[in-house]
Amino acid sequence: MPLIASQIITGISASNDDIIAAALKKLRLCSGSAVRCGVHKTSLDARKNNDIKLVSSVWIELDSAENERRLCDKYGFCSYIDGSTSLMPPKNMPHKDIDIV
Repeated sequence: MPLIASQIITGISASNDDIIAAALKKLRLCSGSAVRCGVHKTSLDARKNNDIKLVSSVWIELDSAENERRLCDKYGFCSYIDGSTSLMPPKNMPHKDIDIV
């Protein structure tokens, strides 16, 4: 089952790959340790007019549920999702980058 890493802060021009990389770095994981991962949601933090950021949540599925629970216990910005909730898109459904105009 996946975990959700929230409060992943990146620059406004960050791609989904950049957001996922920032989440893995914040969790101190290498990219090979994640079985599947993706961007769950993204919003803009525009409180400072000259410093607009993307704030995202990323779902990450690791090789074992024990490792996921351990990370959620260690870090306060993670939450473990049980099997009754499906947050992940189907494998054949690509996630599109956000167009900001």
